[in-house]
Amino acid sequence: MVVTFFIFLFLFKLPLGEAAGSVIQGRWPIGYIIMMAVWLYKIAVKSGKFDVLRGSIVGISQDQRIQLLLTVKRNERNPSHSFFEL
Repeated sequence: MVVTFFIFLFLFKLPLGEAAGSVIQGRWPIGYIIMMAVWLYKIAVKSGKFDVLRGSIVGISQDQRIQLLLTVKRNERNPSHSFFEL
């Protein structure tokens, strides 16, 4: 973020306030997505749904690359359903 700030200041010659605003505006969506992903993970672990999901994927293949592809493919097929609905 610091590098981005200095690029805005010196390369694009933005005023200080606009450069700072641009950096803050870029951080907000990324931070929000990470916060919500951690929150969803904690809920899934606490409710036991994560173990169900892990068990169903591990039952198909032990290879983690295949597991990732299966998870991504499932979400592409039906994006309206929750990730943890089995």
